[in-house]
Amino acid sequence: VRPRFQREPPPFPEIGVDWCAFAVKSIIPDDGPYFDQKDETMDSNRHEELTLFLSFYGDHGQSIANV
Repeated sequence: VRPRFQREPPPFPEIGVDWCAFAVKSIIPDDGPYFDQKDETMDSNRHEELTLFLSFYGDHGQSIANV
């Protein structure tokens, strides 16, 4: 697994090697994070929804994409 776009892309894997390239299309933040205030600490939870581009390559790329 490697980023789809890189400033200095490494060499492509050998033919027949299964691999995946990804890119983040969008990020939607959770505007209502959860806070749990305690006496001396505080916990915070926040979720984000990501939309990704995924490209699968190699002899088993289609099979892996279907998982």
